[in-house]
Amino acid sequence: GNVTSYIQRGKGPKYNSSGSVRVVSQKCVQWSGFSLDKARFIDDGSLGAYDGERFLQTNDLLWNSTGTGTVGRINVLDHVSEKGLVADTHVTVIRPLLIDSNFIWCYIAAPFIQTRIELSHVNPLISGTTNQVELNKSTVVCLPIPIPPLKEEHRIVAKVDELMALCDQLKVQLSDAQTIQTHLADAIVEQATT
Repeated sequence: GNVTSYIQRGKGPKYNSSGSVRVVSQKCVQWSGFSLDKARFIDDGSLGAYDGERFLQTNDLLWNSTGTGTVGRINVLDHVSEKGLVADTHVTVIRPLLIDSNFIWCYIAAPFIQTRIELSHVNPLISGTTNQVELNKSTVVCLPIPIPPLKEEHRIVAKVDELMALCDQLKVQLSDAQTIQTHLADAIVEQATT
């Protein structure tokens, strides 16, 4: 809470089949980024009930706050047009203050935080039952975040990006190797049977 200018769960919208503002739901927040394909529109007539700070901004972190299987997913909104998106009640919006959003993402997405998004953990970040779990706003506000100097945050994010790209390359190479192995095995079996 001390390193943000805004932390708030989204608001329950009045939906419409069309409109000028889309609603980011937990389905939209993926580990790989955001997918607005499933985002619905808010009724333009209800926009007056939204304070200006409720409209999502570039570099906001969106953290899924409910739902077995979706709670805990987090991502950084890298670009949004002004007053183009709002979040629904299942998503917590975190607006960092003088901290790199991608650094906070690296921290929250790390296994030592994500493993705490299990009811069976000794010190869980969530509450509820196995049918419906919830990440409370008060938990998010009180979550300790290490704060290195801003230049160090940028270096950490750059290194994580570099390592993630390397992991992606290794996955492709492993997939290619498995494909070649399968073709070789098929060829050997075909030669043995002819």
